[in-house]
Amino acid sequence: MEISDPRHIDFVGHAFVMADNFKVNFPYVYAVGDGLTIVNIMDRWDPQIVGSIGTLEDENRNIFAYDVVISGDYAYLANNRGILVVDISEPTEPELLGEFESNDDAYGVAIQDQRLFVADGKSGLIILDISNPEELLQIGHCDTPGSARDVSVLGDYAYIADSHSGLRVINIADIENPVEVGFYNSPGMAWDIDIIREGFIILGAYTNVGIYDCSEAMNVSTEPILHPVSIALNSYPNPFNSTTTIKYTLPNATEVSLSLYNLSGQRIETLVNGRMEAGVHRVMLDAGDLSSGLYFVKLEASGQSFARKIMLVK
Repeated sequence: MEISDPRHIDFVGHAFVMADNFKVNFPYVYAVGDGLTIVNIMDRWDPQIVGSIGTLEDENRNIFAYDVVISGDYAYLANNRGILVVDISEPTEPELLGEFESNDDAYGVAIQDQRLFVADGKSGLIILDISNPEELLQIGHCDTPGSARDVSVLGDYAYIADSHSGLRVINIADIENPVEVGFYNSPGMAWDIDIIREGFIILGAYTNVGIYDCSEAMNVSTEPILHPVSIALNSYPNPFNSTTTIKYTLPNATEVSLSLYNLSGQRIETLVNGRMEAGVHRVMLDAGDLSSGLYFVKLEASGQSFARKIMLVK
């Protein structure tokens, strides 16, 4: 849909996918439900040609997934058995790589610094080391009294949406011994959670959507913060004829991957790969050896992915 003018919305394309949830990791959409479906949205806005390019299905294993998060060449699916690891390095042929069995349905997942945070129906918060995607290791756990349905993570805190007991705030500074530091018995059954900024979250329930101030539980100030509150990615000039500056902003220190891709989704160059501090960062891209045309840069940080198109004109 085109929503640059919210008063006028145009339908521009769709794919026929049975999806309970999805994540966008440009240029692909990863949809989960009865397995995993990958849809390429790069230059595919014509509704006649939008479609899936890869699927992972296995009726014998009954792969049903509730949530998915992407990190590099791997997709982590929260499903009715626990966590499934899928190799997505070749999007047209996703491959099941391994799994981690939990005590109940895993409903939600989030990633931060090679750690996978799982909202498990019976066990609450489970923390897995995913530095080796083929062998996930549990390194931390914090029980919640109800049924954990979703999780979000920022800095030293994880937030759990619990369908029986509402919002739970968990300190994960000691990753092996996470501790609950606050809770709020929200109205309705909490199912979805997201972070607005440090100290504030938004919680979705059957009957309402609420915004909650968690600053007292976290012992942080609610005064306006001076550092960036969200991840941003830009480039200038754009279009450019030889060099351009890639600018990205981080709200907290995290592992960062910044790469250049062509229209076929092939990685041309890795610009940044490592841990970066919070703040504004700039990288110079020298395109002297590249042909004129459309490219895109993709930033992966704190379990999120952002992409921007850039045009090289010589």
